Amino acid sequence: MIRIIGVFGALILGVAINIYFLCASEGSEFLASCLCLSILVPVASSGINIEKVQFIQWFVGFSDGESSFSIVPKKDDKGKINRFTFMFSIGLHQDDIDVLYTIQKSLGIGTVRKSNNECKFTVNDIKGIQKLIAIFDKYSLNTTKYLDYIDFKEAFNLEMA
Repeated sequence: MIRIIGVFGALILGVAINIYFLCASEGSEFLASCLCLSILVPVASSGINIEKVQFIQWFVGFSDGESSFSIVPKKDDKGKINRFTFMFSIGLHQDDIDVLYTIQKSLGIGTVRKSNNECKFTVNDIKGIQKLIAIFDKYSLNTTKYLDYIDFKEAFNLEMA
């Protein structure tokens, strides 16, 4: 049994059906069946949650425009820097707080806070930062934000070593 997932799955199914009928109308039902299976089986049997992948790709693109990476030095009692805190954040107008809650729920990390007219999604715990690094390593940022990310990741990895 083939399971189609979400809008993307429906699109793939639509393409496969169109190919089937195009080939069948030309008299080659066998070719049509083979082409349909070659399109549907890899997507359906991969076990990949297409909607999750689409969300992650959207999130990376959104982060390209709206996020920031911060490295904050922390000082000891004598005023000497002894460690660093790493933070990823997305700040939006309060009217868009639902977007941040969706990001938080979908990724399973971070916190959302509201202050005056602004709301902010932040991730500053080690496991959350590691999850973001895995995402941004697999799905690259496309603007100069990528350079900020590379510096952030390198500093994080040095601090964790």
